[in-house]
Amino acid sequence: MRDGLVVLGIFLVVFGAAGYLYAQTENFLGITVTIGYPYRDLGLVLIVMGLVAVIVGAATGGEETRPVPIPRVVAPRYCDCGQMLRPTDVFCPRCGKPVQR
Repeated sequence: MRDGLVVLGIFLVVFGAAGYLYAQTENFLGITVTIGYPYRDLGLVLIVMGLVAVIVGAATGGEETRPVPIPRVVAPRYCDCGQMLRPTDVFCPRCGKPVQR
């Protein structure tokens, strides 16, 4: 999750900066006209949110990762009668003979 927050933060900062920097205002006959990206304040909000996400993501301690145990493969065992035995079998399910471990 930590890496996801950092990536999201960088994404927000880049798009917020693009929106903030692209906005241009012009005065036309005494009226302020916004040319290009009309949401300059939204760009600033995206930059702030992105910076917060990056800071929180970087400051958050990563979850302690434990190695995933690799399942041990056990070769199938067979009784003298030919019946395949499960690892938990104490007696052969077919002939009833005790199973050696």
